[in-house]
Amino acid sequence: YRYNVSNKKSICNDIVYIPTVVNEKSISGKVFDIYPNPFTDEFTIRNKTDKNDYQLNIYNALGRLINTYPINNESNIIDTRALNSGIYFLTVDGDENFVFKLLKK
Repeated sequence: YRYNVSNKKSICNDIVYIPTVVNEKSISGKVFDIYPNPFTDEFTIRNKTDKNDYQLNIYNALGRLINTYPINNESNIIDTRALNSGIYFLTVDGDENFVFKLLKK
């Protein structure tokens, strides 16, 4: 999509909107696996390291912190029945920090 800005005071004359689509069935990395994506009532985050001092933060699309969970060194099932449908951002904070994007159906 392309939108023109007609305000003479604006610095940018064109704004390009690129829709974001979440279509991965899972997010897999060297440190964490997160599945399924999109999710409905729950998702699993698996810590693939030997560290158990991570914290999972769930934010809505507006950046509001919804909840936090400790992440151990095994599979962690996160109950999401109380969440509305939409896009959520997960941060996993510890020695290293990670950000993930998930979609709730």
